[in-house]
Amino acid sequence: MIEKSLDFFRANESAFWDTLMDEERILLERLIDGAGKIFWFTPFAPKANIDVAWLFSTSSLFSVSVDEWAEFGNGLGKVLAYLDDENIGGFNFSLFSSEEGEAHFRANGRIVARRFLPPANAADVNYLEKIHMEHVCLVPPEETARQLRERWQTEY
Repeated sequence: MIEKSLDFFRANESAFWDTLMDEERILLERLIDGAGKIFWFTPFAPKANIDVAWLFSTSSLFSVSVDEWAEFGNGLGKVLAYLDDENIGGFNFSLFSSEEGEAHFRANGRIVARRFLPPANAADVNYLEKIHMEHVCLVPPEETARQLRERWQTEY
């Protein structure tokens, strides 16, 4: 991610992440909230049935301010409440960071819903993902973004 971000930066003289945010602000299809320091959206190519991503304002998690962490915590609470409302019993969560001051990168993260399939409660990862690298997504990212935008109006 860091390497490809640098390639984009060198080729376009702008950060991929800024271009992504600009495009999502124009389309308004997958944008959840872009008003604060944390940019919340649903990715165009989801890696799970529900996939929510965010961008911090800095390249390194070590540079994120206390206020930005508080904003992140508030948004994460909304996402977790949404997952609970959707009866999602588990999720995968990742944070990605680079070194401080790298203009081509933004620290970011994703949370993706896990499904446990009855009757044996088997994990939702199967041959489609492991062998074919095809992710199953039954809910369009635009619908997830719409539902989360509604939740963003509520304080937690």
